[in-house]
Amino acid sequence: MWISHRPNFLPLDESPFTNELFNPIYSDYFFSLKREQRDILLAEQRLASDGISQSLLQRIYDRLYDLEFLEPAGRRVRLLPGHEVVGMQHTSAGCDLALRDRWGTSRTVRADVIVLGTGSSYVLPEAMQQLAKQLSWDRDGFPVRADFSVEWDGPPELRIYAQDAARHMRGVADPNLSLMAWRSAIIANSLLGRQVYDVTGESSVFDL
Repeated sequence: MWISHRPNFLPLDESPFTNELFNPIYSDYFFSLKREQRDILLAEQRLASDGISQSLLQRIYDRLYDLEFLEPAGRRVRLLPGHEVVGMQHTSAGCDLALRDRWGTSRTVRADVIVLGTGSSYVLPEAMQQLAKQLSWDRDGFPVRADFSVEWDGPPELRIYAQDAARHMRGVADPNLSLMAWRSAIIANSLLGRQVYDVTGESSVFDL
């Protein structure tokens, strides 16, 4: 049984124009927007970094076809997109899961083993916990400047830089390794106070 809160089992968007979101120019454009605008884009672009690979979806679909039409045992799998788990109760026969679909209809299903895929959230590294109260925080984490330095109330000449922690300010590409070298070059230039690495001259098919 496969239960998903999303309306379908949706593929990762790896189309050519979506790949432009993983571009330094787009990262800078995203950074220039207001928070409300960034929120809208993050929701719209979720499948650019959070989806199921097309090849895996095809393999699952083909296997379900074989089970239902070509093998005597039949299809023994249930797919429940558009549902969320709202409760769970342990019984002697297994676990009863209370589900609710997007229209508010409830149902109960039983499972022997449950695997939860609930996503992840950013956690401040343990080594930085003592500095937590000195960092500027908002609802999404800590704000970063254009050079990826973190806003904090410490001495201005002592800077803290964050890699892969600015998705809410830099877009879906920020946790991705594809822009790691570019981000590192910006941080190195900021640390040294001069341009050691040329981070200009990038191009995009979008007119931003």
